[in-house]
Amino acid sequence: MRLIAAVVCSLLAVVAGDLHVVEDVRPIPHQAALFDPSGQFFCSGVILSETAILTAGRCIFWTDDNIEIRAGIGKLDQQDDDIQKRTVSKDNRFLHQTYDILTSADDIAIIKLTEPLKLVEGVVEPVQLPGYLDERIVWEGKSVNISGWGKIGDKTSTYKNEIQRSQIKLVDLDLCKVVYGHNVIGGNKLCAASHLRKHPCTGEPGGPVTIHRQRRPLLLGIVAFGSPKGCHEEWPAVFTRVTAYLSFIEKHTGIELTKKMKKVEL
Repeated sequence: MRLIAAVVCSLLAVVAGDLHVVEDVRPIPHQAALFDPSGQFFCSGVILSETAILTAGRCIFWTDDNIEIRAGIGKLDQQDDDIQKRTVSKDNRFLHQTYDILTSADDIAIIKLTEPLKLVEGVVEPVQLPGYLDERIVWEGKSVNISGWGKIGDKTSTYKNEIQRSQIKLVDLDLCKVVYGHNVIGGNKLCAASHLRKHPCTGEPGGPVTIHRQRRPLLLGIVAFGSPKGCHEEWPAVFTRVTAYLSFIEKHTGIELTKKMKKVEL
């Protein structure tokens, strides 16, 4: 599994582009890290509740092994009382029923925790989820926050130990359709401009894509993939659009999402 996960994360890392990348050892409260049985980090996840983690379908597609979820970490090698670890078996992982590894269609999954996380303000907190009517909002042109422990570059297998934070601008889906093809890019995706020559990779599959609403991070997407030619090619990054999967999230988490439009303060 380690080899497969390393290849996937290397090829599908999201990159920061010509934007400022910040290294900060403080945890991002709604972000979790996924580790294989050998202790190798391989993907990110997003905390939806005490018992539910959202991640990319590709992150759980490759293995039936147990995986470990770590919440409250800013550094991959961090060992302190803030870290919460939970082991998850195959039976508690729910891959979207129509996920396609070849086209990246429906690249989303839910991980259920049998032992709830302890929510701690500023350390471990659930992200704010959009409501059904948020699907009507046009997010293209907005800058979004991305984060993760992505690889330093294409010629290394080393992940950054400290979590990386940056911003990237969402662009029209047509740009991604031209690059990746209409069979890969549909309405369930978000596309982000990436000018990749100056900065390291800063994310990996399953990581959060957020924008602030009423001073809280609102989850718009999760990292799907970036340039198959590597971190330093000027190809756009692709995210899975969360509003396209709200019923899937409700079904597998029990979270009730609003049917009403919220006032947007960006």
